[in-house]
Formats: sequence, C-alpha cells, structure tokens
Amino acid sequence: MRNRYCASMKGENPMTGPALRIAVFSATYFAITSLTVGLSRFGGGIALVWFGSAIAAVMLLGLPHRLWNRGLVAIMVASALATSLFGFGPHMALPLALINGFEAWLIASLLRATRPKRDWLDNVGGLITLVAVGGIVGPGLAALLGGIAVSTAAPGPWY
Repeated sequence: MRNRYCASMKGENPMTGPALRIAVFSATYFAITSLTVGLSRFGGGIALVWFGSAIAAVMLLGLPHRLWNRGLVAIMVASALATSLFGFGPHMALPLALINGFEAWLIASLLRATRPKRDWLDNVGGLITLVAVGGIVGPGLAALLGGIAVSTAAPGPWY
C-alpha cells in the first residue's frame, strides 16, 4: 500500500522528491543545531536545548521507511559538521552524531509504532504520546548517552 505521506523515489520529480527533502531537512538541521550549539552551551558543556532531533524525526516520519537510512546518514553528517565546527570539535563529532541519529530514529520509530494513524495532534491520547515520546523518552535516553560521551571530552563538575 502506498503511503499517502511519501512518494517513492522511482519516477519522482527530483525537485520535490525524497532526495530534495532529505537535503533540505539536513541543511535546516545543520543550521539549527549550529545555532543551538553556539547559543546554548554554557561553560563549554553540552547544549542546554536541542531542537535538531525534532527536525530529524519529522524528516524520518515524512520518508518511506526504506529511505530512513539515507535520511539518518545525512542528519549524522550535518550533526558531525556542526559539532566539529561549533561544538566539542572533530574528536567528538562521530559519537555525538551517532547519539543524535539514534535519538531521531528512536522518536520516529516509537511514534510510528504507537500511533500508526499519525494522529498525534488529533486527540488527547495522540498528544500525550507525542509529548512522552518526543519530549521525554527520546531526549532522556539521548541525554544520558550524550552526557556520558561529553563527560569524557569535557570533564569537570556538571551541577
């Protein structure tokens, strides 16, 4: 069955197809995460807020599942560039890119599995799922992993 939210890449117009969407979302992800890293890192630590995963999860949910790997690779490249240029530097780019990709994948996967009708904003149950998955579970696990990774690069008190 054809997903009404996604068109296949076969015969797809390159100006509106998944490849363009991946490129636009990845560029947006890079811009937002670069700003976030630049504006919300205090004392050389981790970013206080992180909007990038929401952008990446939305991109994944708008792609056919078979194209998620391409989208995740593009997001992780954008994440690694942002970390290398504006964050902890190249030595932390790969670990943080993997964690950021994992967070987006986890959020999109859980949203897709728990609400296959994509009715996150149509009723209270959907909204609770969206907030729990996108605002607590995904970010919580990624924050734990990110905190562990960053503590090796920037030791010191984090309280």
